Amino acid sequence: MYNIVTTKGRRSLMDSIRLPLEEKPMVKTYLRQAFPLSILLAEQADYYKGIIINDHIQLIAAPHDENRLDYHNYHYSHWPNISHNRMPASILRRNQIDIVSYIYNGLREGYYSDIWLDTFYIPGKTAYQKEHYSHGLLIFGYSQESDEFLTMTYTNHLRYSRLNVHPDDIRQACNSDQFEYINLLKKIPAAGIHYDLKSILPKLQGYLNSCDFEMNDKRYHRPSPNEPQYYGVQACKWFRDYIDAIGNAGNEETRIDMRLPYCFAEHKKCMAWRIKLIADTANLKLADSNLDAALKEIEYHSELVVNLSLKYNVKEDASIKERIIQEINDALDFKGDTLLCLLDE
Repeated sequence: MYNIVTTKGRRSLMDSIRLPLEEKPMVKTYLRQAFPLSILLAEQADYYKGIIINDHIQLIAAPHDENRLDYHNYHYSHWPNISHNRMPASILRRNQIDIVSYIYNGLREGYYSDIWLDTFYIPGKTAYQKEHYSHGLLIFGYSQESDEFLTMTYTNHLRYSRLNVHPDDIRQACNSDQFEYINLLKKIPAAGIHYDLKSILPKLQGYLNSCDFEMNDKRYHRPSPNEPQYYGVQACKWFRDYIDAIGNAGNEETRIDMRLPYCFAEHKKCMAWRIKLIADTANLKLADSNLDAALKEIEYHSELVVNLSLKYNVKEDASIKERIIQEINDALDFKGDTLLCLLDE
């Protein structure tokens, strides 16, 4: 057992270690998607992209929820490809377990740490020295040279990217009441991913028809009988209506919650990639359509939704909001037509 005692300015007794990681996964709007995909896509990426093909099809809009526009799929704790072991903060404290030792020994055994702690104490996070706020880090390594853990998270630049964190800062962030839990994660190579077009096509149809397909208790989002929820195309239209209402009289929100346009654009890019892959795999011609041009249009209009939303939050110009709504409509039109062609083929 390593004697892991480290303070800033003193040489660490821990050796360097780095587990494989993909820093730019296809899906990264929410950490519960980005973390497991960063692990899985680090090796055999083409194989593990099957998870995105199969299970990142449906969207849900839940206006009452904290994450108002989101993928409607399983939390990674139910993914067969991920070993998931949760330790709540209360158990760690009761057993007087040193969190740095726990994380480092996990790394030595091949486990990544998904840890939700008080980011008031984490330099590089948006809440640093501003507010006590629980948010996540994915710890995938340790550098003896700099005496820092290697992590992925949303930084103060609002991007999913690398952030090196000193062990003492992690200890301090875990001494706070905002420290929630730590999940030890590891890839399960034996768990298969099966590309089955017969199961994917009904999901695509369900997206177009705004259906709440395959709903059960394992889903991350559960139905709320007293609150409206929208699925698929209707979820996208709810997003369009949300943009239309921003800054209007009686609406407290004057700025766009950027998670929504990022999720919308990311979903459309993944859908364009999925359509192309299915067409190529099944050797479909998609009669009377220029597939590549249509898919580029989907991506183009989706990217404009994000860029214009960022611009609106700076200028709060109503004309920009109108352009965002038009770009949403254009992205939906191109994608809907292309999906219908795919389903017809």
